[in-house]
Amino acid sequence: MILGQARARLSMPGTYEYVVNSFKQRQRPNGTLTLNVLGHKYNKNGHYTEMFAASAVISELLLQSADDIIRVFPAWPDKKNARFSELRAKGGFLVSSEIKEGRIIYVKITATADQLLRLLDPFNQNAYDSNLQVKKINEVIQCRMLKGQTLNLKIAE
Repeated sequence: MILGQARARLSMPGTYEYVVNSFKQRQRPNGTLTLNVLGHKYNKNGHYTEMFAASAVISELLLQSADDIIRVFPAWPDKKNARFSELRAKGGFLVSSEIKEGRIIYVKITATADQLLRLLDPFNQNAYDSNLQVKKINEVIQCRMLKGQTLNLKIAE
């Protein structure tokens, strides 16, 4: 599991496939995951840590918040549609987003504390539809947010 998480953090190509294959190798008949890739017959008591680690690996594919910068879908395959709702990011932010056909459709971020939001631009654009005042410095969108405020971002039409 830790290798899958490291691959996601490094945005290595093929990470999604690596994670899916790793889960399949560890899956028991009841759907839980075993630590031993040789299968459940060698691991009679189970390893619940793998179940917790699996959710962390998937979260890293969808959302990362390292170095005070939030990244959405940093290691998700372009051809795979996905969405997530209210994953917690560093700095007290709840993040929701959707990717469809390789394009991020929207990003919604709610502040749970007064904080400066720093978001790696998921749209690679210079203009956005936004309900709050944002500015872009290099590739990072910034917005001063107050507790309870929600930022809704999408590509300007």
